[in-house]
Amino acid sequence: MSYGILVWRYIEGIEFSLGKDSNEVFLKTLGTELKKIHDIDLPKSKKKYFSNDINFYRNLLKEVPENIILHRGFDLYDKLNNSDNYVLSHNDLNKTNLLWRDRLFFLDWEYSSFNNPFFDIASLSNAYNLSKVDRAILWKAYTNNEYSVLNDTNLREWMHFCHYLEYMWSISLIQNGKIDQNTLNLKKLEKKLKNII
Repeated sequence: MSYGILVWRYIEGIEFSLGKDSNEVFLKTLGTELKKIHDIDLPKSKKKYFSNDINFYRNLLKEVPENIILHRGFDLYDKLNNSDNYVLSHNDLNKTNLLWRDRLFFLDWEYSSFNNPFFDIASLSNAYNLSKVDRAILWKAYTNNEYSVLNDTNLREWMHFCHYLEYMWSISLIQNGKIDQNTLNLKKLEKKLKNII
């Protein structure tokens, strides 16, 4: 068994958020900085793959009685997973993991691994409830190409998968007895996922 080290460094700053006047600047900064992370090249021996995490959930949750939401989530991941296009991904990009202090800081790297770049972009799109126009701005900054066209259909599928992953994670916490089902508000998430087709 291998053990990791968690290093905490206090960084004073504010939660990185959208504002009426700063939307485009924010999205461009976010796209540019995310691309820098995705371009980091790590030695093969240091690579951890997101697909291993999904397989962990598959094994852990196989004992759950017939659950159509879980099946849909795993099926969608299998459809989207493209092993030819892996990058170093943060894999937990939500508002609480982005901090601003003269520049953008990405916090909480516990779930980082190699994954499809659309996963991080989808996570950000969900976290900030980005419109199609906002997603296109983010994408153009990410690709550093004003003429790059975003495959929004593919991105929206990844956005749906992010919700399925939240469900998988929640069910795994319940299965392991780490949290009570009522605490997680699963009904709301289940309703949202049942409407995704």
